[in-house]
This record gives sequence, C-alpha cells and structure tokens, in this order.
Amino acid sequence: MCRRSSSQSSFELFLDTICNTFGGILFIAILIAIQIRQTEGIIEVPAESASPEKIEALQQIFDNIVSEIESAKDIQETIRKTMPEPVSEDAKNQINRYNKLTEIKTKKLAEKTKLTGEYLTLNQQNAELEQKIKEYERLVQYYETEKEELETAIQKIKSNSTRLEHTIITSQNNINDLTKKISQKENDKK
Repeated sequence: MCRRSSSQSSFELFLDTICNTFGGILFIAILIAIQIRQTEGIIEVPAESASPEKIEALQQIFDNIVSEIESAKDIQETIRKTMPEPVSEDAKNQINRYNKLTEIKTKKLAEKTKLTGEYLTLNQQNAELEQKIKEYERLVQYYETEKEELETAIQKIKSNSTRLEHTIITSQNNINDLTKKISQKENDKK
C-alpha cells in the first residue's frame, strides 16, 4: 500500500510540475500579448509629424519592448529545458504545436519590431526634412526681401541715371548756347 501511494504521489507531482510549467508559459505568453497590445496603441501613425522628443520616447519604448521580449524568450527557454519529457503522444503533439505557434509568434514579433524600427527611423528622417524645409523657406523669404530691396535700389539708380543724363544734356546745351553767345560777342566786337 505504501508503494502504491508513493507512485501515485510521484505521478501527482509530475502532473503538478507539467501544469505549473504550462501555466508559466501561458502566463508569459499572456504578458507578451498584453505588452504588444499596449504598444500597438502607442505606435499608431500620428496625424502630424512627431517631434524629436516624441521620437526619442517611442525609441525608448521600442527598446524596452525588445528587451522584455528577449527576457521572455530566455525564461521560456529555461522553462522548456527544466520541463520533463512528456509521456503521452498527445502531450508531445500539443507541445510541438505550441512550439510551432511560439516560433510563428516570435517571427511575427521580430517582423513587427523591424517595421517599428523602420517607422521610427522614417519618422525621425521626416522630422529632420521638415526642419530643413522650414529653414529653406526662411532663406527663400530672406532672399525674396533682399531681391525686392535690390530691385528698388536699381530702380532708384536708373531714375537717378536718367535725371543725370538729362542734366548732362541740359548742361551740354547750355554750354553750347554759351559758346555760341561768346563766339557771337567776339564776332560782334570785331
């Protein structure tokens, strides 16, 4: 009777260990799913361009998620190594199915992580380009103002040049008239 009780309690311990292991794996998977859902709300495409501070904050959140995923993978691998080999074929199939689903999920998380990184990079580049566009617009405005001032100055110079030419012609005419009068007076004196 003692032997039967001992084998039954060993079996119960074995079942308890398997249940706890699967429970731990499920708990980690649920935590990862919750974390992903929380980040999906954070990493939505904004209506306006994000400021450098927002981009930096998103990058920090992104880095935290990547580190949490890596920690979860390490914990999952540790649990998998400590878990006893399944006894029944059904348990083996379930574990294989779980492993395949976990592998698919890991690949999708890696793709999402990569896309999120690309999004953050593009968003940062977009913010930098918008800053450059604003600088160029200010320069264009400055040069437009300079151009208008130069055009006004050129118009004044042309106007002054025209007046000066008119004054020179008038002076030349006066000189010619005076020269004629002087010549006439000299001829009259003779």
